[in-house]
Amino acid sequence: MKKLLFFNLFLPSILLASNNFSLSLSSGVNNSVYKTKKQQNSYVLPTLDIQYNGFFIESSEIGYTFWGDETLSLSISSEFFAGYPIKGKDLKVGYQNIEKRKSLIMSGLSLDYKFLEDNYLSLSTNFGKKGNKTSLNILRSITLPHNFLFVPSIYGNIYSRDFSNYYFGITADEAKKNSLITAPYSVKETYAVGVSMALEKKLNKSFSIYTFGSYEVLSNTIKKSPIVKKDYFWTVGGGLKYAL
Repeated sequence: MKKLLFFNLFLPSILLASNNFSLSLSSGVNNSVYKTKKQQNSYVLPTLDIQYNGFFIESSEIGYTFWGDETLSLSISSEFFAGYPIKGKDLKVGYQNIEKRKSLIMSGLSLDYKFLEDNYLSLSTNFGKKGNKTSLNILRSITLPHNFLFVPSIYGNIYSRDFSNYYFGITADEAKKNSLITAPYSVKETYAVGVSMALEKKLNKSFSIYTFGSYEVLSNTIKKSPIVKKDYFWTVGGGLKYAL
């Protein structure tokens, strides 16, 4: 069974689901949950997807499906850009002396299950240097007239204490160095839930265009962090795909 990815912070890889090789170029806009000087960011992102004898590269993830079939499968994988990275220099004055939060490399297991017709469920647990996260996603692939493919989904993530504290907690040292942070802030487990939609239009045998959007709501514990401004994250964009 093809490994299913869902909306991360940048784009959906589900649109590449039926190809052994795909190369895409996406661009879009997303917001920042932090108290940044710029509340919106634009991006251009090339992605490569390859499937070969159980091995796969999909967007920012590489892995191997070691058991299963088209209905049920187990995979091991590593994700290279997990988390909510931020640099102090990008924050507003009074918050700029925080330590840099980097993207994480996380590895783990995922279970993918196809139920009914064109409905998919994926459950994954990933571990890294700064904690772990567990994700659940349910999506449906809908074939429309005129070579359109529509993919709506709902998903949820649970973040461990260490993961949550790394991105949203404030140490005593950071509180001393930043004039608008009055006290340290400790975070326990947190979560995020969201919805996403993607639409692909097949132009010919090899080329497709697509558009996508997602909206993610973060837990109240995250919102209370001194460096967080918004408890939601959204992204919209589109791109061009070449597939073999």
